Amino acid sequence: MKIRLTAILLLVVLVLAAVLQAGEKQVFSTWDDFEVDKLASVWLIRRHIAPGAEVLVFPRNQEIDKGVQFDTPYAPYKRGPMQSTFEALAAHFNVKDPKVALMGRLVHDIEINVWEKKVYKKSAEIQIRIMDVMGKAPDNGEILTRAAEVFDALYRDMPEELERNP
Repeated sequence: MKIRLTAILLLVVLVLAAVLQAGEKQVFSTWDDFEVDKLASVWLIRRHIAPGAEVLVFPRNQEIDKGVQFDTPYAPYKRGPMQSTFEALAAHFNVKDPKVALMGRLVHDIEINVWEKKVYKKSAEIQIRIMDVMGKAPDNGEILTRAAEVFDALYRDMPEELERNP
């Protein structure tokens, strides 16, 4: 009888913990050194990984003590020699959307293929549009908002296959 009561109490505690955690807003954190990969990653988090998540932006090199870090040197999700932060996040959170996969190829082409000729025609266009956003937006909040608009449009109009450069 005592074991049964303990098991029931444990189950109640686990259910309550899950309910309380589900009600919490997810928080992701990064630094303010914006570029295509980071801004695309913010879009991916807010649109596909954790809709409604709060993304905190800290000054570069400031210690981050809140949320899930991404695209910082010690973050679990960051750019590496063969993978962008966007791709790392999509893989870890099991995002299977084919349009997101194509966007990942574009981000990879821009961020990992830095010094080589771009593989896809759309890469240069996206890079220019994001640089324009960063140059014209007055603050971090506006950069995030305008970049999200660029990525929303890219996602909406994404073809089934990317056109390669000759």
